[in-house]
Amino acid sequence: MFKIITDSACDLPRASFKQHDVDVVPLHVLIGEQEVHIATDDVAAMQSFYHELANGRTATTSQVSVGEFINAFEPYVVDNIPVFYLAFDSALSGTYASAVQAQQVLLEEHPQAQITIADSRAASCGLGMMLLDVIAQRDAGSSPEDLADWVEQHRNEYHHVVTIDNLRYLVAGGRLKPARPRLAHCSTCTPFWCCRKTAPSW
Repeated sequence: MFKIITDSACDLPRASFKQHDVDVVPLHVLIGEQEVHIATDDVAAMQSFYHELANGRTATTSQVSVGEFINAFEPYVVDNIPVFYLAFDSALSGTYASAVQAQQVLLEEHPQAQITIADSRAASCGLGMMLLDVIAQRDAGSSPEDLADWVEQHRNEYHHVVTIDNLRYLVAGGRLKPARPRLAHCSTCTPFWCCRKTAPSW
C-alpha cells in the first residue's frame, strides 16, 4: 500500500480525506498578516472569510513551501511507504514545483524513497473529482506509477467552469492579462472562466 497526499486546493470535505486515508498539505491564505484556515465544509469560517472580503479586507495566498512538503513526505519515506502526491495545477501555483524540489532533497538523503508526483492541471472541485477517481484507481490495485500515467492521460477530460463576482481580485493577483486594460476598469463585470486543454484562459 502507499500514501496519497494532496493539497488544500482540492475542495472536498474533511470527512472525505479521513474516509479515504488521504493527507492534505495546506496552502496559505492570509488576511492582512493573519493566516486563516478554512475547510470547505466549515460554513461559519467560510461566511466569516467572505464577510471580511466584502468589507474591503484583502486576502493573499502563498504556495506550500519546500520544507512543508519535506515534513509531509519524510515520515512515509522513513517508514518505506511509497507516496503519491496529486498536485494543484502547476500553471496556477508554484506548489507543484515546491513538491518536486522536496522530492529531490529527500532522494539525496534517502535514495530508496518512492515519491511520485502528478500535476493535476486542475483546481478546486476539478481537483477534488480527480482525487476521488485516483482513490478508486488505488483501491482497484493501481500503483503510484500507474496513477501518474492515468492522471497524465485523463487530466484534460476534467472541465472547469468558474465565475466570480468581479474583476478586482483577478487584476490584483495578476490573472487578468495586461493586453485587456479596459476590462480591468470594469469592476462590475462577472468573469466566466473556462479551462482549455493547454492552460486556463479568460
